[in-house]
Amino acid sequence: SGVLQYIIPFVNDQVVGDLKIYYNILRLAGEVSFVADSIPNGPVTLYHFDKSVHTKGAYDQGEMVGTWLTYHPNGETESIVNYEEGLRHGSTLLFNELGDTTHRIYYQRDTLHGTYELLNPRKGYLARGKYDQGQPDSVWLTYHDNGELQSLQEFDKGKPLGTWKFYDNQNRLTATERYTAGIAQGAWYTYHPNSRVASWSWYSAGKQDSSYFEFYEDSTVSVMGSYELGQKTGVWKSYTEQGLLYAAGPYKAGQKHGLWQYFHPKGGIASEGQYRSGERSGQWFEFYTNKVLKS
Repeated sequence: SGVLQYIIPFVNDQVVGDLKIYYNILRLAGEVSFVADSIPNGPVTLYHFDKSVHTKGAYDQGEMVGTWLTYHPNGETESIVNYEEGLRHGSTLLFNELGDTTHRIYYQRDTLHGTYELLNPRKGYLARGKYDQGQPDSVWLTYHDNGELQSLQEFDKGKPLGTWKFYDNQNRLTATERYTAGIAQGAWYTYHPNSRVASWSWYSAGKQDSSYFEFYEDSTVSVMGSYELGQKTGVWKSYTEQGLLYAAGPYKAGQKHGLWQYFHPKGGIASEGQYRSGERSGQWFEFYTNKVLKS
């Protein structure tokens, strides 16, 4: 458009002095000071289109230092970040446009280290825990929007540890998981809202292994089968809420393989046929409730 965009001061082909940046209507967008060898040094100020300050900070011989501030267009502080030798170091705070703190984070030489807090402007926290040299460590808690606990998780230098617990927004337990040295190990459960077990599985060396069960809210079995090294294997069965068999057939290497049968709600085979590596194969048969062949 022919409107001034930059004013760049040069000395011997190096940017030296105050560089000024403009929006396309000749409105100042930013100012940065440079020393020899085109290295930024000194205060930095950037502006929103409406002339309000967007960013304030400083360079020392090309490295960000001290406290840098950014602002939302409405003037509220957006972030407060501390730098040392060009790296985030110490506390970092983030805010929403209403001025509420949303994050409280600590860094050590640009690596997350120390307390980490994700705050809920309406009620308490959304998450809080601790980092150790960039790895989650110790107990971590997450929360629903209504302030109720969502999960309790424990880490040892980034590795899941112990029993993890998960809750719905009415503080009812929904699941438990178990870990040893970062590997899923032992019994895992999910729960119905009435606190009864919804599913049970067993993990060994990080993979589902052994029997698997799902249950209706009255604790009657809905699904039963087995896993081997993380894959479904052997005969699996599904049941109706009345306890009647609905489907049955084998798995091999995690896929349906062999004769599968499906049943009418009141008993009797509804259909049957073969699976090969998860795909229907060959001829399938369908039956009426009186066991007469349908197709």
